[in-house]
Amino acid sequence: MTFREFVAECPNTDQHRICLLRHDLDDKPQRLRLFLEAERIAGVRSTTFILVHTDKYNPHAYPLLKILREAERDGFEIGLHSNFLEAAKATGYNPETLLKNEVETLRGYFQISGVACHRNIDNMYNSLPYLEKNWPALRGLTGLTYHAYDAEIMNNLAFVNEGIMPLGWRSLTPEEVIASGRSFCLSTHPHWWHKDHAHED
Repeated sequence: MTFREFVAECPNTDQHRICLLRHDLDDKPQRLRLFLEAERIAGVRSTTFILVHTDKYNPHAYPLLKILREAERDGFEIGLHSNFLEAAKATGYNPETLLKNEVETLRGYFQISGVACHRNIDNMYNSLPYLEKNWPALRGLTGLTYHAYDAEIMNNLAFVNEGIMPLGWRSLTPEEVIASGRSFCLSTHPHWWHKDHAHED
């Protein structure tokens, strides 16, 4: 299910087995298509968090915008992926203003309800502590209804995601958490995935 659905429905994760699907679009946005196609076939929906401030892709580029708008039309959720503190430090903006601008930029095209903080290994600043400390004010300023690392979400779910040293699953694997019967959040980064080989695009 999507983050928006999870927050709206507040399912009991002890009584219902939930898989919250998340994709962080950091690079090679064309690879998102593989995930969306598989999820359409399986009849499930996910949330894709996209960057506004990045030199890796343009969220408004014609091919990507078409993929994302079709996904939202089909019931997938688009959210904001942001290291607004890093971007603010680099550009001289107020962090709150920059976050609000990012949300409003994407709302010209999508129904943006949530944000997931982003941090590359070469970033100096981590937006998550700032976001958590100031969440009530930032939520009021932006109109966002959730952030992806909120304790009300994370404390009720096992968290499954990839790591890079070595490249693979960080702690739990999807197979392990499925076998355990626990509800979980599966977080992926499409640029680390491919269909045939790592250099296909």
